[in-house]
Amino acid sequence: FPLGNWGKGCEKGKEIGTFLRECVGTFSSDADRKGGRFTVLDVGTYCGYSALLLASTIKEFAPNLDFQVISTEINPKHIGVAKRMIRLGKMEEHITIVQTGSVETALSEHAGPCSVVDFVFFDHAKDSYLRDLQTLEKCRIKTGSYVCADNVIISETLSTYREYVEGLADQLIVKTGIVFGNLEYTANLKDGLEFTVYLQDPK
Repeated sequence: FPLGNWGKGCEKGKEIGTFLRECVGTFSSDADRKGGRFTVLDVGTYCGYSALLLASTIKEFAPNLDFQVISTEINPKHIGVAKRMIRLGKMEEHITIVQTGSVETALSEHAGPCSVVDFVFFDHAKDSYLRDLQTLEKCRIKTGSYVCADNVIISETLSTYREYVEGLADQLIVKTGIVFGNLEYTANLKDGLEFTVYLQDPK
């Protein structure tokens, strides 16, 4: 299914896909986790491109894996477009869109209380990244959780997010790094993705 500038063939799609496949591989090799449901939280559905990218990557890489993508969005017009895109991509079985600005509400309703999130993708209001990460750290993010944050270079607001995860890295709670590239739909505006892996449970 074509995803334009968000497709698996584009620069950003390739990097996210590689990071997600690493996460799935880690999950599948963990004796305590494999056999359970792999949960992805996509924060900021917009038109559904990221949710489709995440779901299709998992489906191709691990066709027998039981997984769900929970995607949050506050704009009902965007949700309408995204649902049509997801139907076209034939991923309704795996993707659930929730109209909410609360990551905890979405997960409580569709994953259960304090269930672990294996992979998180942030691409929503930039001043909410850090707040939402810290909310997830209370009981959702555990050792082996992966977090991908988009637009960490182009948005000055995200300097506090970057400083926070770098502080976690200094404490050896996570390993984290930025993959640089161009902002989607542009040829020369530099941006980046922050890839973070939890090496131990948040404190």
